[in-house]
Amino acid sequence: MRFGLTHCFRAPTRWLNQWLLIATFGFMVAGSAMAQDATFEDLKKQWQTLETKLGEKEAELDVEGADLEKIQKEYSGLIGEAETLIEKLESAAYAKLKTEPTNQECVRTLMGILLNDAQNGRDAKVLSAGDELIKSGINSQYFEIASKSDRLSIAAREIFDELIIRQTEAIKNDLPRVKFKTTQGDIVLELFENEAPETVGNFISLVKSGWYSNKLFHRVIEDFMAQTGGFELDENGEQIGGKGPGYEIECECYKPDTRQHFTGSLSMAHRGKDTGGSQLFLTLQRTGFLDGKHTCFGRVIEGSRTLELLARTHTTGPDGRDVELPGVTKDKIVSAEVIRKRDHRYRPNKVGVDEAAEDAAAEKAKAEKAAAEKAEREKKMEEEKAAADAKKKADKEAPEKEAKQNAGDAKVDKADKQDGESDKE
Repeated sequence: MRFGLTHCFRAPTRWLNQWLLIATFGFMVAGSAMAQDATFEDLKKQWQTLETKLGEKEAELDVEGADLEKIQKEYSGLIGEAETLIEKLESAAYAKLKTEPTNQECVRTLMGILLNDAQNGRDAKVLSAGDELIKSGINSQYFEIASKSDRLSIAAREIFDELIIRQTEAIKNDLPRVKFKTTQGDIVLELFENEAPETVGNFISLVKSGWYSNKLFHRVIEDFMAQTGGFELDENGEQIGGKGPGYEIECECYKPDTRQHFTGSLSMAHRGKDTGGSQLFLTLQRTGFLDGKHTCFGRVIEGSRTLELLARTHTTGPDGRDVELPGVTKDKIVSAEVIRKRDHRYRPNKVGVDEAAEDAAAEKAKAEKAAAEKAEREKKMEEEKAAADAKKKADKEAPEKEAKQNAGDAKVDKADKQDGESDKE
C-alpha cells in the first residue's frame, strides 16, 4: 500500500531522471564524451544516487509487514534532499549556460526540472525559466515534445504550448509594449496583438489618451488578480469613476487561438459578453477558469515583483463574494505610456457603432474643415491683396495730391495777397 506523501514527488522525479538520461531525443547524459564541469557533473551523479534511493524506499512501502511510519519518515527526508538537490542542479545548469549557451546537456537538465515544475502547477516558474531558455536560443523541439507528452497533465502541457508561442514572438520581436509607472514600481506589458488585435487597439488608444493616469488598483485579491482602469481619487480622497470610456468593445476570448491566463497575464474585465471598455486585470497566479470568458491580451515581461507589492484591497468572503479590507491605501498607476507599437493606427472598435460610417463621417468632416480653412485663407489673402493694392495706389497718388494741394494753397495765398492790397487802396 502507498500513502499520499509519496504521490506529490514520485512521478516528477521519474520524469526528471528520464529526461536527464534519455531526453526523448535519444541523447545520453551519463558517459558523455563532452568535457564536464566538475560541480555540474557531481550534482548529476548525486541525483542519480538519490533517485535510486527513492526507488528503493518506494519498493519498501509495498513490502508486507513493513514499518510504514519509519519508511514514510525516511522517504520524506529523501524528498527534502531531492528538492534541495534540484535547486542546486538548476543553478549549476544556468551558470554553465551563461558561458556555454549551446550546451544541450544543461538545456536537457533544465527541461527535466521544468517538466517537474509544470506538473506541480508552478506555471510562473516554468514560464520565467522558459523565457530565459528562449533568450539562450533553445531548440523549439524541446517545448514541442513537452507539450505533447502524455506523462504530463493537460494543464502542464498548456504551459509548454504557451512557450512555443512566446518563442515565435521572440523571433519576430515586434509586439506592442506599454509601461505602467505605479506607486510600487514599473510594470512593462507585452501585448498579444496577433490574437487580440481589437482589444489591443482599444488599450493602446486609451493609453495614448492619458486614460490610465492616476487610475487605482481598486480591487486586488491575493492569489487571484489586480484590477484597475476604472477608478481614481478626487481632491477629497474619495474614490470616483468606474463608468468607463463611454463605449464598449467586443470580447475576443471565443476565438480558437485565444491566449490563456497564466501568472502575470493581462486581461480585459467586463460585466458580460461584449461589455469591456477600459477596466483590466493582471493575474497573480494561473486562472484557467477565466480562459474563454475574458480576453487575455498581454503579459507582464518586467515588474513581476511590483505585482507582488500591490496592496491587497479585498478578500473572498464565506459566500464567495468580495469583501473590502478596511484601512487599505490603494496603489495606483501614476502614468502609462506606449513604448513600442506597430506602424498602423490603433483605435477602439466600439460595439453598436458602424465604423465604416463613422470613418466616412470623420473623413467628410475633415474635408469640410479643410475646405473651410482653405476658403478662409483665400479670403484673407484677397483682403490682404486688396489692402496692398489700395496702399500701393494711395502711395502712387500721394505726390499728385500733394502737388495739387500745394498748387491750390499757392492760389489761395495769391488771392489773399491781392485782396489785401486792394483793401489798402
